[in-house]
Amino acid sequence: QQQIIDCQNGGSREGLNFQQIADFNIVLPSIKEQQVICGILNSFDQKILCEEATLNCLHTLRVSLMQQLFIWRVVVEKPRAGKQARIAFFPD
Repeated sequence: QQQIIDCQNGGSREGLNFQQIADFNIVLPSIKEQQVICGILNSFDQKILCEEATLNCLHTLRVSLMQQLFIWRVVVEKPRAGKQARIAFFPD
């Protein structure tokens, strides 16, 4: 940021030219650190894929349950302490 401030031209219009940008010193992390960063980003990508798959499954379940409402009577029991909600299907 200081490099940009130092290169700003005075006057009414501030800006940088291509040569000034080409002369910037850009600090990059070491290869090892870049690999660690890539590993972290890859793990986030994997987590996103897993969450998207879960979301797709839940969407499919929702569509199925909505269709069953027209054919069967669907009863959802509220979860109790330490228990999961239960879904029961009864024909009309």
